[in-house]
Amino acid sequence: MNYLTEPETPNEPGTSGSRRDWRFWVGGFGRILLVIGVLMFGFVAYQLWGTGIEYRQHQSTLAKEFAERQAELLGSNETSPDSTSPDSTDPADATGTLVSPTTFPGTKNKKRWPKPAPGDVIAIIAIPKVHKRVYAVAGVDSNDLKQGLGHYPKTPLPGQLGNSAFAGHRTTFGAPLFDIDKLSIGDEIVVDTITNQRYVYLVSSSPRVVAANAGSVVETTNRTVATLTLTSCHPKYSAKERIVVVATLDPSRSGVVEPPFVDPAPSTTVAPATTGSSGTSTSVAGSSTTTVATTTTTTVGDTVPTVGPDAGNPSDGFPLAEDAPQLSRGWMTDSAAWWHVIGWGLLNAGVVAAGWLLARRTRRWWLGLAVAAAPFLLVLYFVYQNVNRLLPADL
Repeated sequence: MNYLTEPETPNEPGTSGSRRDWRFWVGGFGRILLVIGVLMFGFVAYQLWGTGIEYRQHQSTLAKEFAERQAELLGSNETSPDSTSPDSTDPADATGTLVSPTTFPGTKNKKRWPKPAPGDVIAIIAIPKVHKRVYAVAGVDSNDLKQGLGHYPKTPLPGQLGNSAFAGHRTTFGAPLFDIDKLSIGDEIVVDTITNQRYVYLVSSSPRVVAANAGSVVETTNRTVATLTLTSCHPKYSAKERIVVVATLDPSRSGVVEPPFVDPAPSTTVAPATTGSSGTSTSVAGSSTTTVATTTTTTVGDTVPTVGPDAGNPSDGFPLAEDAPQLSRGWMTDSAAWWHVIGWGLLNAGVVAAGWLLARRTRRWWLGLAVAAAPFLLVLYFVYQNVNRLLPADL
C-alpha cells in the first residue's frame, strides 16, 4: 500500500465533476448581465460621441457640395441676361407686396430656387446665440438628419413666404439643436442659401413644447409672412415631446423674398399676356338661347402656378407637410433594421467565439483577447449603427 498517495478530494461546487448548484447559475446570470451592461454603456457612448464622428464627416461633404452648388447657380445667372430683372424674380416683401429686387441687399446675381431632391444641401443655418452653424438638407428622413438639419418637404424654402420648417437632432449626430431651449425673443437665426442669398430671422416667441405628433407646427398659417420653424425632441435625451422655436424674417436685413415654390403639375405654361373673353351659344327647340361667357387671363412669363390640392387654399394656408408624421415617429419603426442588427450581432458572436477558441488552444487568454479585440469593436460599431435605426429619427 502506498501511503504517500494523497487522498482524493471531492470536486469544488460548480466544477464538471459535481452537480452544478444554484451558485453556478447565479454566477453565470450575473456575468451575462455584466456583459449586457457594458454593451449598453458602449451604445450610449456611441450615441453621444460616435455619431458625432459620422455627423462631422457629413458636414464636411455638405460644405463642398454647398460651395459647388452656389458657384453653379451663380454661373447660370451670369449667362442669363434677365436674371436680375424684377420681372424674372417676382420678389415679394414680408407683407406679400411685390417689390423691386433692389429693395434688399445682396440681390445681384439672384437665382430663383431650384427644386431640391431629397438629401440635397440647400442652406447654412447659423444660430449665433448658441454658437451653431449647420448645413441643412432637403428631407427629414433619418438619413437626412444624420447629415445636419432637415427641411420638411412641402413647406416653403428659406426666404419664401410661409413657414419654412426644419428638424434636427438634439442629443445625437452632433446635436445641432442641443441648446434650442436657450433661444429667446429677438435672437437671430441667419440662413445662407445655395441661391447666394442671406436671410435673417428673429425669434418671435419663446420656445414651446408640444406633443410628439403635433405636426401642425410645420404648417403655414399666414401666407403673407416669411417665418422659420425649428423642431427637435424634448426633453434632452428623450423623444417624449417636441420643442419648437419660431422666427420671423427681418426683410430690412434679408435678400429677395419670394412666393413659395409650387409644383408645376397644376400649372399652365403661357405665352405673352392676353386677356379676353369668348362666348358660346346653344339653342334648344322651344327655349331661349343662352350664351355662356368664359374669361381667360394669363400673365407674361414662364409658368403660372395655380393652387392645387398639395398647396392648400387661401383660407387655411398650406396643409400639413407631407412628411410631418416624421415628428411622431417612435421607437422600433424601421423593421428592416432588425435583420441587420441580428446579422451583425451573429458576426460579432463569431468573432468572440474565435477569440475564445484561440485562447483555449494556446492557453494564452491575452492572445485571444488581442486578436479578437479590433474586429470585435469594428463589428460592434455596425451593430450600434443599426440599433440606432430603431430609435426616433430626430432624437
